[in-house]
Amino acid sequence: MRKFLLLFFLAYSSGIAAQNLDSLLAAENSQNDDGPDYVSATFKSHHLINFPTNETVGERVLDFNISHRFGEFNSGAQNLFGLDGPASIRIGFNYGINSRLMATIGRSSFEKLFDGGFKYRILRQTTDNKMPLSMTYQATMNCTSQNDPNKAATGVDIYQYFTSRLSYVHTLTLARKFNSKVSLQLNGFYIHYNMVQRIEDSNDMFAAGISGRIKLTQRMAITFEYAQRLNKYSANFDSFYNPMAIGLDLETGGHVFQMHFTNAFAMNEAQFIPYTRGNPLKGGIRLGFNITRGFSVGKKEGNQW
Repeated sequence: MRKFLLLFFLAYSSGIAAQNLDSLLAAENSQNDDGPDYVSATFKSHHLINFPTNETVGERVLDFNISHRFGEFNSGAQNLFGLDGPASIRIGFNYGINSRLMATIGRSSFEKLFDGGFKYRILRQTTDNKMPLSMTYQATMNCTSQNDPNKAATGVDIYQYFTSRLSYVHTLTLARKFNSKVSLQLNGFYIHYNMVQRIEDSNDMFAAGISGRIKLTQRMAITFEYAQRLNKYSANFDSFYNPMAIGLDLETGGHVFQMHFTNAFAMNEAQFIPYTRGNPLKGGIRLGFNITRGFSVGKKEGNQW
């Protein structure tokens, strides 16, 4: 019943070396004279902090991003409150196939996870409010390349079959830019694991998220996000926490620098949504940052990039 209700909710809710990010977004959202006028820059990046946004990169734009998470604050002064680690990092590339479709690929150090997928703009908010919101669908396949650490002790390799390494994430995002300063979005997540740790664990996990951006200045904004897990997918469900974060976006020309505090260590939805262990009430918060840079890799007819 919970799965049915979530699906019903989702369906119902349904050459720039010196070029700045605004020009990329303007090119991505440019329209014909007789076409609808779309709202641009609901968010400044395809990811807010950990959650995907409704944004895609512009057509023929290659986006490069680095994400980093330090250790937890409650690790103490000896560990410089997490700055000494342990840390995780993700490197990713995103390419705009056209103004609606974006391809993604990345690699996370945590669990040596590769990911690849696409994001597609289903609906786009218009300035006349004939379309009051944006809807984006993202699908990602993940593959871990780590070895089974318990193989020698158990004599069994949990990755004997390649398919056991795979997991999948489907995300539906509904976003609205209310004015020049405030943007909000809802995320619906469906995650499937080909292999789970215990026989009583579920292969499917559902979550709903809310996130937003409040603009402070022309190039600075406060961001936040929170996800609520919707089904008891693990026998250790109570050992994990709902992921949350608050951050600060700084735009500097073609770069977007995002600094934030979060209780999540991983940066892939299949990892941080179900398996966040940081208890925010006991200092399980860590410092993190994302850096995003876009590059034009071609010239689109009719636009000067």
